[in-house]
Amino acid sequence: MAAELMTKYENFQVCRGNHDDIKGEFSFVSKYANEGKDTLDWTENNFGNDYVDEWEKFEQNLPLMVVGDNTVISHTSGKESLTLDEIRSRDKKAKKNFMWSDNRNIPSEELVQQEEQLRQSLDMEDAVHMIGHRLVDSGNYREQCEGKLIQVCDDEGLTVAFIPVDRDFDPEHDIKKI
Repeated sequence: MAAELMTKYENFQVCRGNHDDIKGEFSFVSKYANEGKDTLDWTENNFGNDYVDEWEKFEQNLPLMVVGDNTVISHTSGKESLTLDEIRSRDKKAKKNFMWSDNRNIPSEELVQQEEQLRQSLDMEDAVHMIGHRLVDSGNYREQCEGKLIQVCDDEGLTVAFIPVDRDFDPEHDIKKI
């Protein structure tokens, strides 16, 4: 579905996350013991090896981060500060940072510093960083870093963030359950 939406709408984008790992590059951080292997086995059995190889290429080309006018979007917020060059390199450190982390367990001061460095690296001091990956405790989103980090993740429905192009992002208005 994501690939179809990406080809249909030029302003629709998907960031690579921990589930976009069909060949198990990050199996060492798997939430469940065999989630990558189970997906690989099912996909090979139903679509064949050629499809798996093409799907892996698709996953490898998903961006770790999408940058808009005043919004940064990634799957997670990262466990450590990275420079823009490190993010662009897409090496294992950058992938792990933006595909798998738990921002809820990062000390607040450390998370604020990481987010400030990210915005400085991107030359986007006022940007809002939108992430998913971990469930929010209540409501439609979790706000951290004085509103500069917004997390949207819902396992009981579909919660989406609409990023406006004509005004600043307002989580109360722009994040909705649909």
